[in-house]
Amino acid sequence: MISPLKTCLTGLVAAALLSSAGAQTSSSTPVIGYYKQNLSAGGNLLTAGFVNKSNFQGQATALPTKTGTQLEIPQSAAAWTVNQFNTGVPTSSTHYVEILGDGTPSHAGAVLDIISNGTNSVTVLVPASFVVGATAPTYVIRKHSTIQDIFPAGSGLQPFEDLVSIFSDTGVETILQLNATNNWENLNTSAPSNDLVVYPGQGVVVSAGDSRVVTIGGGSLSYVKTTPTRISAFTAPLGVPNIMCRINPLVGNAPTDSSLVSSFNFVGSLAEYEDSVAVLSTDGNLNVLQLYSVQGGVLVDESGNPVPPTATIPNGSGVIVSIGSTPASIPTPGVVVP
Repeated sequence: MISPLKTCLTGLVAAALLSSAGAQTSSSTPVIGYYKQNLSAGGNLLTAGFVNKSNFQGQATALPTKTGTQLEIPQSAAAWTVNQFNTGVPTSSTHYVEILGDGTPSHAGAVLDIISNGTNSVTVLVPASFVVGATAPTYVIRKHSTIQDIFPAGSGLQPFEDLVSIFSDTGVETILQLNATNNWENLNTSAPSNDLVVYPGQGVVVSAGDSRVVTIGGGSLSYVKTTPTRISAFTAPLGVPNIMCRINPLVGNAPTDSSLVSSFNFVGSLAEYEDSVAVLSTDGNLNVLQLYSVQGGVLVDESGNPVPPTATIPNGSGVIVSIGSTPASIPTPGVVVP
């Protein structure tokens, strides 16, 4: 899928809404709080390196029950308030369940939207093809990160000048801007958008009018995620960009901090000869540094050469994953940074 990927990138470049940037961070303690990110004038690709705190973590008291695309996880004696994990935004989930383990390796790290909860159970959305694991799942419940969590009060971005683009799984692009009161709104409709959800590992595109240093996180979005994350990727018949970034507390104080390409686990997650990964430059020029695909069980570059074990992707940078005909789910590490 190399050519469709180039087509997708060309369209984004023309819109001046795609690139990546170096990163800085303030600490590496269990609760970091926030970190600084350097942005270039023009497009920048980034995500939050942190998550909200855990509202619950434990093992279900029995196997879940699946009905269609709904999975009910029983938790006897939880004594939750009805729908305490799905309030505030009527049209979307506010919290999610992350599966830590259920006997099925491919489920570990899955992020599942909560649609309701009872006093002793929580119900999530799953694909129709989802098969209940062999063991009662161990899981964690967290509040979703929102655009306001990631960039509280703008965090250095400028009202009416800098834009943030978020792409849905169907290719719909939502463009946000800050208003005069530093609240996020939809650029096209002016609808309030502080609560727009950004999923773990989902990259957003920041179009900056000038070079910026922005603060990411702080407040509730200040917790280090130490478990793997399974990031959903979608087919792209309309050029849907699967923008993905590492989830980790970005370490060090230099833009050259990086992580091994092998730590993204593309081999085994991407379809051979069909899916591809683009690694972008961090200079704001939107250059594609490398195009990777899986061939014969090995990650190779565009020339078919095996990717060296020392190959890296800069922390704070994202990749574009182009999926062929079969949706994929990419597991990426948490805080493990080589």
